[in-house]
Amino acid sequence: MYAVISFDDIDEMDFLPLNWIADITTLSDTQKVMRQRIVAQAYWLPSKLNVSKAKKHCLDPEVTWPVYSARILSIEMCNRVTVIFQLLKSKSLTPQIC
Repeated sequence: MYAVISFDDIDEMDFLPLNWIADITTLSDTQKVMRQRIVAQAYWLPSKLNVSKAKKHCLDPEVTWPVYSARILSIEMCNRVTVIFQLLKSKSLTPQIC
């Protein structure tokens, strides 16, 4: 599963595997953070690594990866994440749990 997120420090959205969200171990924890609009800490790959490949394979984050403040906008299955991401990015749709 994936989360569509909005980074707090920069005006950008992206999606990432749920295991890249720090300190969240269950889907219900992730849903709670999203519903309450709590700022989460999200791991992101250093620029030298292949982000697309890492997302596709849901690689486990390493402690050396930078961490950014982000808000979870949506939680999606793999086959829907890119579609929902594009919709949220283009139309600022209300966050949802699927």
